[in-house]
Amino acid sequence: MLAPFGDQAALLAHWNTLLDHPAQGQALAKAGLDFVHQHYSAKRMAEEYTQIFYRVREAARA
Repeated sequence: MLAPFGDQAALLAHWNTLLDHPAQGQALAKAGLDFVHQHYSAKRMAEEYTQIFYRVREAARA
């Protein structure tokens, strides 16, 4: 749910939608949390660093 910058009416309409449909708000919150966990979690960062270390080690051996 995005509103153009400065469009208070659109923002208010989105807020009202979420107030009128709490399940939709919960679904959006869950989707956002899932996205953050998938893309920005400590586990994901550790996996990416591990892959980098393996590639650097293999390059050094070559």
